[in-house]
Amino acid sequence: MFGQIKTDVDSCTRRYVHVVAEFMDNGKVCPRVLYWKGDDGVEVAYEIDHASDPRPAHSQKAGGQGLLYDIIIEGRNKRLYYDDFEGRFFVEQVKQPVPSNYGC
Repeated sequence: MFGQIKTDVDSCTRRYVHVVAEFMDNGKVCPRVLYWKGDDGVEVAYEIDHASDPRPAHSQKAGGQGLLYDIIIEGRNKRLYYDDFEGRFFVEQVKQPVPSNYGC
């Protein structure tokens, strides 16, 4: 039908982000600051108020796996993944909806 929004299970994508982390002498990695680049290209720094101990996890929304940190930024709970194969941090980002008549 004209104007309907296409939705599917794969509604998220991995968005790699710049993270400043502290590497402890006991081998732990503690993320401290997350930089988010907006559509205008400007990076904004967000201090990570709390980060849980990492645990192996699979991103069911965006695919991929690695170490999952449950973090708190400005009072909001977020999920931050460290892809140890790629050596980068990523978050799950919701894809923009695509109209069903896109490309017609």
